[in-house]
Formats: sequence, C-alpha cells, structure tokens
Amino acid sequence: MAVVLPLVFMIQFFVPDFVFIICLHLALLVVGTLFVVNFRFRKPKNSTLAVLVAVVAVALCIMILRTRYRIEFRHGWPWLPGCESCKIQEDNGMKYIDREGKITTEDSGQDRLLRWMYTHRAGRLALKVLVLPGVSKAGGWLLDSRCSRVLIKPFVKRQGIDLDLYEGREYASYNDFLQDRSRRNTGP
Repeated sequence: MAVVLPLVFMIQFFVPDFVFIICLHLALLVVGTLFVVNFRFRKPKNSTLAVLVAVVAVALCIMILRTRYRIEFRHGWPWLPGCESCKIQEDNGMKYIDREGKITTEDSGQDRLLRWMYTHRAGRLALKVLVLPGVSKAGGWLLDSRCSRVLIKPFVKRQGIDLDLYEGREYASYNDFLQDRSRRNTGP
C-alpha cells in the first residue's frame, strides 16, 4: 500500500476527479484483497527496491508540492525570519453563521470541550466511550426519568424562554418538556 497509494495519487493530475476516486477505490480493493488472501510478492532485488523507493519519493514530493490539498501549518515556523504567513495563528473560537448570514465568532464552553475531545488523546478516548450504544441508552433513560426535571429551569433561563406561554403543568421529565415544547412550535 505504501508503494501503490502515492502512485495512484499521481493519477489525479491527469484524469477527472471521479476517475481518480474510482482508481483509488480499485487500488484499495486490490491491495485489501491481496492482504486478506495473504498473497506474497517475491522480495525485490536491491536495484528494483532502489527504483521503487525513488519513484515513490518523487511521487510524494510532487504530491506535497503540486497538490491542491495544501497542508496549513497552524503553529507555523517562527524561526524563519520575515515569513509573515508562518507566524503563529491565534485561535479565536468557532465561527458561526446566523440566520441573517452574519458571521459571528465565539468561544463557548461547548466549543472548548469539542476542541479538547478532538485534539487530545484522552478526549478521543472519551469520545469513543460516549458514542457507545449503551451510553446513549443510559442518557435517554436518565432524561426520561423524574430526576431530570431539575434540568428544565436552567435550560429555560439560559435560552430565555417565556414560560407564561405554556400552561402551568408539571412535566414528568426533561424530555417531556422538550417534546411538549416541540409540539407547540410545530403547530400552525
């Protein structure tokens, strides 16, 4: 695969994107099939190996220098003098587009949590646990239980919801409140 993938990637400069994607899938299928059936190539001679390494090295250099999929170095190269594009870029939070099309930037606790979960090893490990079906079912059970009613008031306060629009009924759970609210908002 280490030899085939750079060579297949070189095809993208000569063919349309859909043909490149088909070639990439075919290469993965062939290499995967050869791996599953435990097909073995004869060990190449040193001269053949040197040619393969040279071809792959050239393909990798062309990929890095000529591809339209540029790699941006977020932390830059501060030791290069006069390189303005290499300066460290500050992360000013997530960018959101509201309903009017205005772009706003904010850095909420949710954004910081997501950034941590996707950029740290412990966060990725926690994410793998959180997406398990059992965890989802346990969360659903918890939000359907009576003890989840304590979450309603903070949600109403945080979202600025006017409870006078709702009848003064007692909700059985957090999900009961959200379902009642969604039924009211979907009517004519």
